[in-house]
Amino acid sequence: MDFCTLAEVREELIKAGTTTADDTAISNRIPRVTTLINDYCGHWLDDRTVTNETRRGDQVLISPYGDLQVTTQGGQIRTLTAASYSTDFKTWITLDVASADVDFYVANFVNPPINSLGADITSLRRSRLYARLSYVGGYNPTPADVNYAAIRWASHLYLQREITPGDGRGGGTPALPHDVTEALLPFMRRRP
Repeated sequence: MDFCTLAEVREELIKAGTTTADDTAISNRIPRVTTLINDYCGHWLDDRTVTNETRRGDQVLISPYGDLQVTTQGGQIRTLTAASYSTDFKTWITLDVASADVDFYVANFVNPPINSLGADITSLRRSRLYARLSYVGGYNPTPADVNYAAIRWASHLYLQREITPGDGRGGGTPALPHDVTEALLPFMRRRP
């Protein structure tokens, strides 16, 4: 799902004084801008369904209170649909997703079935844990500020196409418009 439409970018270009526009060139920039925004924010914002995202190491931890905390790789969790964990990547213990406390990118499982592994919490904190999460993530619908940023960034790339070829990031290309960075600021990922 792209963050803006051809019609929205064309309208922005008209506001900027461009009376003729190449629809194909604009359309080619829209999916690119979605990718650029996801990269810029440090995670994906578009609506996605993720199945069995496997996490390990620092992304799967047991808190001092005995809760199991799993951090997603790419996006925020909107709806957690399935979860399990393992110490050997062979035996998977199912977690109750209804009792999970989800905080953007972290699923926190209170009182996970640790005893079923035959180990105590202290020894598990020192071992490598694996987790699998299935979830629906990102935003649906696209937030207004992300839509605005996409429209502005796509039109900016279109207007710059003859001046400086490229993708709109670094390498001699023009700086990102200030209003785009401001609009995306609340969506920047803060790593837990």
